[in-house]
Amino acid sequence: MTFFRIAQTALAALAFSGIMTVAASAGEHRVYFSTSGSNQLPGCSATSVQNAVQKTVTRAIPSYYGGVRILDLYKIRDTTFRTNVVSPVARRYCSGTAKLSDGSRVRVKYLLEAHAGLFGLGWNVETCLTGRDKWYVYGGSCRSLTAQ
Repeated sequence: MTFFRIAQTALAALAFSGIMTVAASAGEHRVYFSTSGSNQLPGCSATSVQNAVQKTVTRAIPSYYGGVRILDLYKIRDTTFRTNVVSPVARRYCSGTAKLSDGSRVRVKYLLEAHAGLFGLGWNVETCLTGRDKWYVYGGSCRSLTAQ
């Protein structure tokens, strides 16, 4: 066996074990395998979704949101669920109120997208705190995370 064949085999094994680790630790169907194109998105108030929303704000550059973290999400509602409109990717639009670590409360908007996780095997979340998106990444008042 050549060095390149050994390296290729080792890399494939490492990638596979990484996928299985993510799948095992995902909980609440964060990672799923779908060959039928089915769109399996959890609800806006699912624990895994709330955790993902909190993590996206925590992982942001500290100066972006002023170093705040989301302590609690409440008044969560599913605003729109879309599939096969512009693209075959299912999208769930959500909103709620976030209690932040600085004591303030702000509206939070977030979007769940199917097949947008690692290697397209799960869902992804995009989060915006209304009034705190200082670079307008999601438009004024987090407009791009609201179904039009």
